[in-house]
Amino acid sequence: MKSLFTALLLGLSTIAFAEDAKVDVDGLAFTPPAGWKSVPPSSAMRKAVLQVTVPGQEKPLEAIFFHFGGGDVETNVQRWKGQLSGTVDVNQESAEVAGKKITIFTGTGTYTDPFGGLGPQENYALIGALIPVEGSGPVVIKLAGPKEATMKLVDDLKKLAASPFTK
Repeated sequence: MKSLFTALLLGLSTIAFAEDAKVDVDGLAFTPPAGWKSVPPSSAMRKAVLQVTVPGQEKPLEAIFFHFGGGDVETNVQRWKGQLSGTVDVNQESAEVAGKKITIFTGTGTYTDPFGGLGPQENYALIGALIPVEGSGPVVIKLAGPKEATMKLVDDLKKLAASPFTK
């Protein structure tokens, strides 16, 4: 699986993206996958938000970018695991892209968003990416939604996470 992830990330250099579609998060320029659009963040905690429409879903799913001064990879992964309950399946993988270790977390189960106010959401998935930033905690990308729709976006999220380091 790790070699597949690495191959996927290395293959990014052949994908063409529109240069004006970059999303800047504290000095890292992320290139959204085709069909993902930038929308204004709903709070100051969110550095950026990308929406993507997934067939069969009423509302677009949102990839939310965060960047705080602290919090390492393991702290974020443990937080995400704590947001899942019931029958939980989690996976963590990492790959080095241009000398940067990017971590991808996927988890499924009953998801409870600590800020969403919706209560437990059964049959959900959470995908998260942790992108290193020199001298501070990682940039975090988090996307959660109904399992079937969300898991279709794992490869796109991996490409998004690697995009500041690929040409």
